Amino acid sequence: MHWGSNVVCGGIGEGVAVLLRAAEPLAGLDYMRELRPAARRDHDLASGPGKLSQAFGLDRRFDGADLVTGNQGIVIASDGTAPPLDPVVGPRIGITRAVEFPWRWHVRDNRHVSVRPSRSPRKP
Repeated sequence: MHWGSNVVCGGIGEGVAVLLRAAEPLAGLDYMRELRPAARRDHDLASGPGKLSQAFGLDRRFDGADLVTGNQGIVIASDGTAPPLDPVVGPRIGITRAVEFPWRWHVRDNRHVSVRPSRSPRKP
């Protein structure tokens, strides 16, 4: 079974979340390599929703974790780096409904992005 990781962004009862599709590992690579022995290159460690969850050791134990307080040992925090000035915005992948919404964002030319869209990316 593969786990995906979503970050809930709304209030209780609201269906608002962001799927974490990929990450560029900056630390803990040795640990991630142990968790993802099938990854042949470092940029393949977390280059997809299931791969990201596996590389970070995320599974059902973290369901409901508060990523602001870190109540379960995991937190999302800023390292002070500014967001990219030129993000790529494109169609979501692997869906059949609401395909017209460009709700997939990633850093331009980053090797750690999961699947690159076949249509030309556009600027926000």
